[in-house]
Amino acid sequence: MAVRRWVWVVGGVAIVLAFLGIAAAIVGVGWVTSHTQVVAATSASAADAFKAVHDEFGGQPPLIEVRDDTPQVSDARAARPPSTTRLTSFHVLVWAPRDDKLVRVELPFWLLRIKSAPIEFGDYASGLGNTRITMTAEELERYGPGILLDLQPAKGERILIWVK
Repeated sequence: MAVRRWVWVVGGVAIVLAFLGIAAAIVGVGWVTSHTQVVAATSASAADAFKAVHDEFGGQPPLIEVRDDTPQVSDARAARPPSTTRLTSFHVLVWAPRDDKLVRVELPFWLLRIKSAPIEFGDYASGLGNTRITMTAEELERYGPGILLDLQPAKGERILIWVK
């Protein structure tokens, strides 16, 4: 009789864990979709969206610049004193001309703070080759709000990453 009780307890715990896993997946998908926006856009409306972000930061150069096909931290941004502004959000704007889609992603900056590994900028898919720049959330906060990367790969896409 004790064995039967043990089987029921293990089975019940397994069912509860399965339901919790399904609930977590549903909440996770809902959370990601609530922070992501995909809209149809023309090249002109996409250019306006990118210009609006650049205008917001008053022509500030991106933190990561590509010089001689190598990503490097901007000398102008690196020379500034450390920022005292606490960052609250991480943004990505992607233009996909082949699909006429503009994708916006906004994530709370606390997600980057809890990430144990540094953030990697650059890989083959982004057009930066195999060269990578890695930064921690603390380093990004030192540079303060602004554009991190504005990349235009040869295929016509455009990727803009910034923090506020």
